Amino acid sequence: MRKRANYLCEYCHSPERISTTRFTVDHLIPKSIGGSDELSNLALACRRCNERRYNFVAGYDYYEKFQDYC
Repeated sequence: MRKRANYLCEYCHSPERISTTRFTVDHLIPKSIGGSDELSNLALACRRCNERRYNFVAGYDYYEKFQDYC
């Protein structure tokens, strides 16, 4: 996942190499509201972005979710 993200926070694009702490794995759809551990639901996040998101989801990509029906 780090390689996929090019070692950047996938939210603010801050490089992990200049951070004082190692970046964490964030769930795009939090596990607390039904998200999975699949790679497509994971993002590399700096501490600030991960803590700011908590378990908030702004919206879903319904096309992606229901593409079999379109």
